[in-house]
Amino acid sequence: MMYLDTHVIIWLYEGALDKFTATGKALLNTEELKIAPIIRLELQFLYEINKIKIKADKILDELYYQLGITTFNAEMPRIIHHAMDLSWTRDPFDRLIVATAACENALLLTKDNIIHQHYKLAVWD
Repeated sequence: MMYLDTHVIIWLYEGALDKFTATGKALLNTEELKIAPIIRLELQFLYEINKIKIKADKILDELYYQLGITTFNAEMPRIIHHAMDLSWTRDPFDRLIVATAACENALLLTKDNIIHQHYKLAVWD
């Protein structure tokens, strides 16, 4: 099982497979793919500030259908409990994405170097 960071979702939707490493591509083809619930909100935020041109629901609906991605459905208090220990970032989206993966002791596919420094199961290369 592997969680996907927001930029990974965007690149998958755009079909930008050239942005992924060989390791990332292999994991995308072999792991069960999941996202944190907060991804939907971050995508919508990026849409609202014109960083992306497609609404969150359209992106996720397509990827759910094409790739079988699912959303982690743990109770929010459990995710928040994990997030409270992640004081290495002030980005609430990153904090909740990492906390969600940590709830299941799962891999997190991300290119984010800060996450790699602090979450032992972050993968890219």
